[in-house]
Parts: sequence; C-alpha cells; structure tokens
Amino acid sequence: YASTQNNLGTAYWNLAQHQSPVPNLKKAIAAYQEAISHHDTTSNPQNWAMIQNNLGTTYWSLAQHEQPTVWLKLAIYAYQDALKYRKPEVDPAGYAATQNNLGTAYWHLADQLKEEYGAKAEYFKQCITAYENALAIAGYQPHPSDQVSNHNRSPVPVNFDIIATYNNLGLVNFQLATHPQFSLSKGSKLTHLEAALHQHVQACMGTVEQPETYQISLNYLIHTIRAFSRENGPAGQSFALSKVPGQLLPEILHRL
Repeated sequence: YASTQNNLGTAYWNLAQHQSPVPNLKKAIAAYQEAISHHDTTSNPQNWAMIQNNLGTTYWSLAQHEQPTVWLKLAIYAYQDALKYRKPEVDPAGYAATQNNLGTAYWHLADQLKEEYGAKAEYFKQCITAYENALAIAGYQPHPSDQVSNHNRSPVPVNFDIIATYNNLGLVNFQLATHPQFSLSKGSKLTHLEAALHQHVQACMGTVEQPETYQISLNYLIHTIRAFSRENGPAGQSFALSKVPGQLLPEILHRL
C-alpha cells in the first residue's frame, strides 16, 4: 500500500509538470504523506527517507507557484527528516542528492526575505553547508582547502548536475560576501569570495567542451574577480587571478 501511494505521488508530481500544477502537486503531497504514515522506519528506513525526499521536492515545486515561504520551510523539514536515515556511509548518492536539494531550498528561502538580513544571512550559510556536503560526499572539491583531502576520492555517481551545484554554491558565497546589509568582516568577505572563485573555476574547468554553460560559468568567475578588485583594490585582483588556471586567463584578462 505504501509503495502504491509513493508511486501515486510521483505520478501526480509528473502530471503537475504538464497541467494544473497546484492541484496535482497537492495531490502528490497527500499521497506521499499517506505513504510515509504506512512506512516503518525500523524495517525500511531508506525507503522512508526516499519518500521524505520526494515530499520535500514536491513542497519545493509548490513553492514556485504559491506561498513560497510556507512551502520552502516544509521542504526543508522534509529534507532534514530524510537525512536522518540517508547517511553518507549507507547511501552516499541519496545523501548527496538530498543535501543538494536542501541547499537549493535554503537559497530560495533566503531570497524570499527582503529586509530580515540576519535570517537571510543565516539561510545563506545553511545553504552553503548543504551544497558543500553534497559536493564533498560525491567526491568533488567544494572549497579550496579540500583540494588535497578529496584528491584521491573516487566520484560517487549522483543524479544532479555537479556543475550547477558548483555555480549555485559560488553564487551564494558571492551574495554573502557582497550584500551591503550583511555585517561581515573584511576577512570573512574575502574568505567567501575566495570560495566563490574556486567554485566558479571548478565549473569552468568542467564545461570547457560545453560552450554555453562554460560562458555562464566564466561570467560568474569574472564577476567574482571584479568583486575582489572592489573589496581589496589591485592586490585583490592580483590574488584572484593567481588562483585561476592559466588556460582561462587570456579570455578573462581581455574582459576585465
């Protein structure tokens, strides 16, 4: 019965991508909740966690149509519940996917807050942690300091776009570093900018054979280098350029 309800929820979610999104997403939520209520976390915790992840994604989808703050918070709660059982040592791919989803939900929730700057900054930080967890467990390098520790780790196959996650993480670090209302120290701003620089470099290096995505990633990288210059003058720009692989420099220097 629980499996049937999960399948029903997925069918309604898929239908919502084509017609009547709000009513079909709400039917999907009802089906997933019914499936969860008939699942035993003791005997099948991974299945329960998978349905919680599905529920979170449906809440997130509904947030694109109405009451975004309400539905995004529910998505976050569902993803956090899923992570109680989607552990990296048990289900690394599932853990990474849910962390990636959690990061996006925190990011979108932060963007809903217009003048609540303390909460906005905190949601950005939670988003960064989730995205970093997703990339790290998948065997990638979310932060400059991870280059050595993750160098020998074999990538875990995941069902999300690693390049998009790198760029999303870079954008959140950039927003946290450059938002005029956040009371970050200069050192903290530069730390977040260095993280953004690293993440957009990783995205560029991973898309050299995908011209459209490469140009998007390169634009983000150039914006970050300019932010270094604004924050720390010529020394900031020189530092940023010293972190960029040589093959990217000619096009970047031409556009600065």
